[in-house]
Amino acid sequence: SFVSPSVNSGSQGILVKAEFLNPEGKLRTGERVRTQVEFSRQKQLAVPFSAVVQSAGQSFVYVLGNANQLPAELRQKLELSPSAAVAIKLPVRLGALQNNCYPVLWGLGAGSRLINSNLLNLRNGSAVKARPVRERKSLCTPIG
Repeated sequence: SFVSPSVNSGSQGILVKAEFLNPEGKLRTGERVRTQVEFSRQKQLAVPFSAVVQSAGQSFVYVLGNANQLPAELRQKLELSPSAAVAIKLPVRLGALQNNCYPVLWGLGAGSRLINSNLLNLRNGSAVKARPVRERKSLCTPIG
């Protein structure tokens, strides 16, 4: 029934008053509650903070691929067989950090096998050994 036009800068809170039917008398007049207002919701591909590498202002992630996805000259320089498992560095555009995860706006597709450990030792084309996925547990959980 009422939304205050000002936000409390300390708590980022806003005063909202609402009227509810209360036939069982469980609510009291003037009762205060904390709540989270959700303005919109959508499914969004996201990557954990720990899987993102920043370089010269650009965000990158590493995904598991095979050597035939690399440029031929890099594959020859690294002396890799076309089917060798390698780390592939992909530039990505990310949204604002939320719940320790970045929403992916561009550059990564669903189903990509993200590498999220030992990132400081990886380079594009680094040979990697994939660990078997025992359980498909998401590192990024929905907010709310």
